Amino acid sequence: MSRSACYFEIVQRQFDVNSGPLFEFMSNLAFFLLSSVKPFRQDLVSPRWRVRTYSLAANLILINYLTIYPLFSSKYLDFRAWQRAVLLIQDGKHLNSEGKLILSELKLTMNNSRTIFNWDHLSNFYK
Repeated sequence: MSRSACYFEIVQRQFDVNSGPLFEFMSNLAFFLLSSVKPFRQDLVSPRWRVRTYSLAANLILINYLTIYPLFSSKYLDFRAWQRAVLLIQDGKHLNSEGKLILSELKLTMNNSRTIFNWDHLSNFYK
């Protein structure tokens, strides 16, 4: 039996040339999202920190925040697809075959898999 999980991952370099170490910022973000900061890609010249939502409660906190303070670029489109997936799981609709198909289709519209871009949402950013 396959299990559906929906998380949001935020990755940031550990040190910024202009602002210095970013651990405190990422820790505050992790606290807000009921999560923790983990080292990520330590093999890189510029290692990273990662914060990931692990629970429905954390996902709903992030949905509320990003609804008020939306992302720019295609990240907004990824957020909207992710939001639909979270709400589908929240309603338990991911357990039937139709819901599983919808989740699979949503995943194909996120991040590097995205092939359709619509920028209509940008017209509302400064209103």
